[in-house]
Amino acid sequence: MWQKLEKQEHWQGEIINRHKDGSIYNANLNISPVFNKDGSLSGYVQIQRDITDSVVRLAISEILQQRSPLDERFKQVLQVLFNLKAFDLQRKGGVFLRAKDESYLSMFLLSGAFSEEFIEKEKSIKCGSCLCGRVAISGTLLISDDCFCDPRHEHKFLDMQAHGHYIVPMLPAARCWGVVSLYRSLSPKIREPAHYA
Repeated sequence: MWQKLEKQEHWQGEIINRHKDGSIYNANLNISPVFNKDGSLSGYVQIQRDITDSVVRLAISEILQQRSPLDERFKQVLQVLFNLKAFDLQRKGGVFLRAKDESYLSMFLLSGAFSEEFIEKEKSIKCGSCLCGRVAISGTLLISDDCFCDPRHEHKFLDMQAHGHYIVPMLPAARCWGVVSLYRSLSPKIREPAHYA
């Protein structure tokens, strides 16, 4: 990029950039020189487009199309998601699958540190129960800011630390056949308990 700009030429490419709040994102960037009438350089025009979603979707799609065992593919998907800086994720989450015509989710895999109590009690989650079960019914993304303030977070454990969640439905067809549960840090902006409909 700098070689092109030093020669006062157009440059186009992909970069990793940083928002004002410090979060990182992928960008497609076009930079063109602008010249005065006398041919001297006046400055540059930059057009930038955030392509983080496309980059992540492509990476996940490529992983899921591999021929390795499904649990290995999901472990790789979780690592891609954990590395997204914009979402302040902990390196902790899991995949819960729903068999056809079943009214519950089964724990498929976990990544990160979980208590034995959690593992035992979350082996099976009734659809409609707690955060994961609600997403299995609604088929829509659920964001929870704080597990201790969110009344939808019905399952509690002895050693549970305050955390937030992204619960993502897996919708390859007309029905939700599972969810990805991602743990995130509490937002520093949260001071009062959140109110939920």
